[in-house]
Amino acid sequence: MGATLATLAAPLAASVAVHGAVAHGEGLLLASADLAFVGLAYLASGLLFPPAVYAAVRRGAIATPRGLWQAFVAFQVARAAVFQARARVVLARATAADN
Repeated sequence: MGATLATLAAPLAASVAVHGAVAHGEGLLLASADLAFVGLAYLASGLLFPPAVYAAVRRGAIATPRGLWQAFVAFQVARAAVFQARARVVLARATAADN
């Protein structure tokens, strides 16, 4: 059990490290009422990620708990990138409207 947990330490730490960027971008979009975009992001991630992971497991590309957590980290990094990119657009619009 301890050896399994030791192999999961790096992806778990990476997941925790990326969580702040996801929460920041998502929170900013929710606060700015960009609900259509957030809803679309939730829909896309809910429809795309589970089948992609399932297919990877069936093909044998993900064969260990560590591999599954690495896939989750990749998913979180993608969400962080999308939310942060959209947050920049929303903030740029707000700044332009103020000027």
